[in-house]
Amino acid sequence: MGISLGALFGAVLLDDKPIVTPFFKNHLLFDGTFNSLTSKYIDAENTRFNTSHELNVQLILTGATPGNSARASAFADRYRQRGYQGLTVVFKAYPIPHASIAAPSFSDCIDLVYPAN
Repeated sequence: MGISLGALFGAVLLDDKPIVTPFFKNHLLFDGTFNSLTSKYIDAENTRFNTSHELNVQLILTGATPGNSARASAFADRYRQRGYQGLTVVFKAYPIPHASIAAPSFSDCIDLVYPAN
C-alpha cells in the first residue's frame, strides 16, 4: 500500500517481482504521483510484459480530485489495455484533496482485499 510517492514506489514494485510468484497479491496505490515514472520504469514494464503476459495481482488505485486522479486513472488504463492474464484492475476517484485520500481509499478498498464470504 502506498499514498502519493509511496504509490509510485508500489508501482515500481509491481514490475520488479518474480513472474511466477509475486511478492504481493494486492497493490493498493492511492493518488500516486505516476507522472514521475521514468523511461527506465516504462522499459522495465515492457520487458516484464514481453517475458510473460501473466500478472496474478489485484491492482487497486484511487485518485483525488484535485490531486493525481487523472494520472492514477491513466495508470489503471495502461495496465487494463496491456491484457495481462490474472490481473484485476480497480480504480476509484474521490472528489477530495490529495491530503485526504488515505482514509476513504483504505476504507473502500479493504473489502476488495478481504471480501466477505
